[in-house]
Amino acid sequence: MLATRALWPFNLMVFFSYGAYFSFLTFLPAFLVKVLGATQPEAGAITGLITAGTIVSWPLAGWLSDRQGRRKPITLLSQTASVASCVVFALVVPELSLSGAAVTALLTGILVGGEILPFVMVVELFPPALAATAAGVANAACFVGSMVLPIVLGRIVDVTGGFVPAFLLAGALQALALGCAVFLRETGRAR
Repeated sequence: MLATRALWPFNLMVFFSYGAYFSFLTFLPAFLVKVLGATQPEAGAITGLITAGTIVSWPLAGWLSDRQGRRKPITLLSQTASVASCVVFALVVPELSLSGAAVTALLTGILVGGEILPFVMVVELFPPALAATAAGVANAACFVGSMVLPIVLGRIVDVTGGFVPAFLLAGALQALALGCAVFLRETGRAR
């Protein structure tokens, strides 16, 4: 399984993408409290809007990609949105009200839904006898990134004393994921 070249762009994409995503979610409540003056419940609610958006956008991305017969374009669009959202939270949101931050969080969740599609693509890439193992390998890459990268971003926050460099690094990691996503093999029926 690990020797299959076509699997590695998926592994690297989800390592960087979900690692940056969970890093961002980890530090967003503290950012909202310290920079925008949110209460802890407000910060939690605003951060939760990202997840609320993905509850809508993940099935929508699946439905759209099934309808289109292609998964890669929606994945690339969502990955681009992830890069942009990290940059917006770093550079624009500090100048907004809590309401503006809430709208930005909800839009982020709605726009990043296509990032779930690589897991579908991995399953489609392999024959049924290997699909679950391939999905497990990609899932492991996702969670290794989700464990390691928040530590890196946390260190950036500690060293710099601010969230902007950490969120910009999250954006750079999302850009790396986008670069990897370019090399994903299309698996939809319209290949």
